[in-house]
Amino acid sequence: MTASISTMDEAMADDSEAGEDEFSMVLKPGHEHAAPDMYPRLGNISAGLMNTAVLRAEEPTRPEYVTVPLRPFRGTVDETDLKTSVAVSRWNQLWEAAQFRRRIFGEEDLPGPLYRVADRGDVNVVFVPRTASRYYEYAPLFHLLPRAALERHGLPLLRYGEWPFLTQLGDIEDAVPADFHSRLSRAWAGTVWRPSRPVRPARHRPKHRRPGPWTRRPRRRRP
Repeated sequence: MTASISTMDEAMADDSEAGEDEFSMVLKPGHEHAAPDMYPRLGNISAGLMNTAVLRAEEPTRPEYVTVPLRPFRGTVDETDLKTSVAVSRWNQLWEAAQFRRRIFGEEDLPGPLYRVADRGDVNVVFVPRTASRYYEYAPLFHLLPRAALERHGLPLLRYGEWPFLTQLGDIEDAVPADFHSRLSRAWAGTVWRPSRPVRPARHRPKHRRPGPWTRRPRRRRP
């Protein structure tokens, strides 16, 4: 009886750990999704999954990021936060419409703060959660780094990135270091500006060199 209870406890513990790994934002180095060939990786969810037709801008303007105070879900869901999260997800999902997205959404579709931004005109706005680390603003850059660069600069192994932002499953501030921005800057500089071959220091060459075996020597005149 004791053995069966122990086995059951171990099985429940294994299932619990597997469940935590499945939904955890940070991956362990041995996880199958943390393999080196899984980095870099940045995904996108097509708007065609929820829409029969999508407005598409032929010449999209450069996107501008606007941060929105969105609290991550921690067991309880606030109705205001839920409405804002759904509106942000719907807005960002129609990224192909670019600066013409405001023509799809009415005042009743967006919370007041979001609608005031959308009502400024044809501006290609991407809404992202407001965080101290500014992870969501730099997520496209972060998820284009190889695993070796992440580990070299002490950055976490996160699951594959998603652009544009749709939803947050946890608090990203618990996953990234406090100096995330500076670490990311160094990681990008080391990846993009790495020289193709090691630079050797220039050697000092003397002005007068001794003639070698292949050096042509001046002829001596006969007396």
